[in-house]
Amino acid sequence: SIAIVTGQSKAYIRSPKAFTLQNVSASVLQSSSSGNVTVQVRNNSFNVLSIPVTINSGGVSSRAAAQQSVVANAAIAIDDLLLFDVTTAGTNAIGLIVTLIGTG
Repeated sequence: SIAIVTGQSKAYIRSPKAFTLQNVSASVLQSSSSGNVTVQVRNNSFNVLSIPVTINSGGVSSRAAAQQSVVANAAIAIDDLLLFDVTTAGTNAIGLIVTLIGTG
């Protein structure tokens, strides 16, 4: 498993098809012992989320977070470059998994 560290473009994908993003969730294989894990998704350098996805300290999923992410730029085109920025990494968190939920 890989320790989570802060930074821009820690992971990236090309969109295999056009779709409308409805939600973003995240999870970790090992929770942070102190501090939240926070992730912003960018589409060709523009923030996709007005509120980044957060995994609370001690948690393993963003679904239980006090503050849920909000999608601001939902249109994803085929071959768009989606970048994943870790803005806070918590302490000892391992194995970040980000899930994009959409239609189209």
